[in-house]
Parts: sequence; C-alpha cells; structure tokens
Amino acid sequence: MKIGLLIPGHAPEEVRAKLGDYADMYERLLAGYGFDFARWSVVENVFPAGPEEADGWLIGGSRHGVYEDHAWIPPLEALIRDIVAADRPLVGICFGHQIIAKALGGRVEKYQGGWALGPTEYDFSGTPLTLNAWHQDQVVALPEGAEVIATNDFCRYAGIRIGDKTLSVQPHPEYDAEMMRGLFDFRAETAGVPMAQVDEARARLGQSLDAVAMADRIAAFFKREAVWWPRTTGWTSCRHRPRYLEGRRLDEVGASCGPARDRPGQGRYRRRNSPARTISTCQDRSSSRPSPATGRTRPPTGLFVERDMILKPDMSTATAAPWTADWTLQVIHDAYDRNGRDRDEPRNVLKRVVGLYEAQGWRPVIAPEMEFTSSPATSTRRARSRR
Repeated sequence: MKIGLLIPGHAPEEVRAKLGDYADMYERLLAGYGFDFARWSVVENVFPAGPEEADGWLIGGSRHGVYEDHAWIPPLEALIRDIVAADRPLVGICFGHQIIAKALGGRVEKYQGGWALGPTEYDFSGTPLTLNAWHQDQVVALPEGAEVIATNDFCRYAGIRIGDKTLSVQPHPEYDAEMMRGLFDFRAETAGVPMAQVDEARARLGQSLDAVAMADRIAAFFKREAVWWPRTTGWTSCRHRPRYLEGRRLDEVGASCGPARDRPGQGRYRRRNSPARTISTCQDRSSSRPSPATGRTRPPTGLFVERDMILKPDMSTATAAPWTADWTLQVIHDAYDRNGRDRDEPRNVLKRVVGLYEAQGWRPVIAPEMEFTSSPATSTRRARSRR
C-alpha cells in the first residue's frame, strides 16, 4: 500500500542531520506495517496530480497556521476535498488535523489558553494515551459528520474521525524525546512559548509514550481494518479482506483466522484441539451490532473473541507455516481486554519497552539466534530473537 506524505513544513535545520525531516519521522512511525511511501513538499507548492497518486494520504505538522495567507494552503484544502471524494483514507497530524477540519467546514483558532507541550495524556474514547504535544492552534468547530475520538481538558477536539474517510489527531506520535528537545532549543523562543512552560515540559520528557499504540491505530485505519475506539464508537469494522486470503481456508496457528473455503462470506475461528466457531466475516460497510440476548455490541468479525480477551490479527506478520502442505498461515495477534484496552501480553509489553527506548533516542537491536535441542530419537531446531 502506497502512502502519500503531504509535507507542509520542516523540522528545525539543527536536528535534521540526526533525526531527519518530518517525512522521515512519519516513515519511521509507520515502519513495519507493509507501507511504501512517496513525498510531496506542499509547503514549496509541490503537489501530486491527484488522489489517485497514492492509496492513502497523510498530512503532517508545520510551524504555519492554517488561517495564514500562504499560496499553497488553498490548493492543499482542495486536494483534501478531492481525496475524501475519491474515498482514499486520509490521516492528519497536528497541522494536518487542523487543515483537514478547516477544508471540510470546521474552524481553527489560536487558543487563548496558551500552549500544550511535551508528554500529554489524551482520552481516546476511554483509553488513555500519552503522546507528545507541540501546539497552540486548535480545532474549535467540527466539520459536518465528524466524531470526536480523543480529548482532554486543554484540547476538546484532539482527535476526530469522519466515517472511514478521515482520521486526524492533534498530538505528535512521530515526536520522540529528542525531537521535543530540538523544538524546545530551536523553535520555542521564536514561537513565543513561555520559557517556564518549556522547562516544565522538558522535565517530563522521560515519561513513557504510546506512540506505538497510535501507530497501530493509524496503520489499521489506512488498511481499513477493525479498530477499537471504546465507549464513543465501539468497533469500526474493516471494509476489505486482504486479497491474498480470498477463497482460501486458513487453518488456525496460535489463534489465526480467515475465510472458510466452502462457505463464502463466513469466517472460521478456532484454537488447536478446540471446536471451530463460525461467525459472519466483515462485509462492505458492515458495522458492529447489538446482541439480541444481551443488548451489548458485538465486535465485528476478523477477530478471535475469548471470554476474557479479544485477539486482533496483525496481518503484516502473516507468514506461511512451513510444517503444513495446505494453505496455512501463522499470524501474530494483538491482545485486548473486552473493553478494548491493551493486555499485558509479551507483544504489548515489548511495544512499551521499545517506546521507552525511543523516548531516550535509542533504537533496540534485534539479533536472530538459532537454538538446537536434541534427544536420542529426534532433533529439533528453533529460531528465536534476543533483544
């Protein structure tokens, strides 16, 4: 899937040699999800020919205001409307969040209450996520049809979604602690940020961030997979089953799932040594629905539902199982509780550990290792990763 990056601004020149420009940060944020990227520097009036140039679009941050008089802002707003009309998924971050709202009929103002800086907690429809903030401007009036998915006391409309067309957030999941230090050192004074507030925010830079959780949500939105936005919206179901799964039975490995071979439109979910459970798979424009027995909202299919958890397959991890002769995939799953919150499973714990590394400006090194075990009758070889 090709993601078009629309770049309306640049990182401070002093940090680019080490951290790269904003486009590099977005690509790092979404690395590992199977995306390809292309860039257009709209701040220099470089635009794509149209929405068809990419499968999905992301508009990033900028030191400019959406209400300022720049020659590139009107054509960017027109492109936003064209992308929405073309039904291509569109994501906005900070300035991107604001320009999408403005282009679709909302309103953005310089907030009289001042700045939001550094690690900041947001309520993502009942799930707290901590992300770095760097803004004074805010969306103050929503576009028609927009639904609030993130908020806090300082920023009422910190995240919005319009159906499955647009998703935008005010905070910066692409900013790590080192990038924030660069902004504090090289942008804060010229932007008029109070130095006392900068010092207070600088002292909080060691806090753990939920950038990986936000990246998961953005990637799932681009792929139009099921995403959990608790309390406000429930499950947002996927629209398109991955093409490589069409018409093939996927035997469960761990807890993988897929369409049944002999019953189109049905999905078979099972664990080894347990009975198969068959429920309807997602269909175009399908949505979650209340259970007749309980009145509670059922999650859409494409998910493995247990009594105490919900497993969501990360199809970017799908690989052929080498020990079977038929069509079988092994798929790593993300685990959530029944309220949509991350469980303390190894994969989620590792994501948080990696986030702590990123907060320090470090990148973990993952080294593969082969482990051999043997017995008089058999010899077994296993691969594992040492972190």
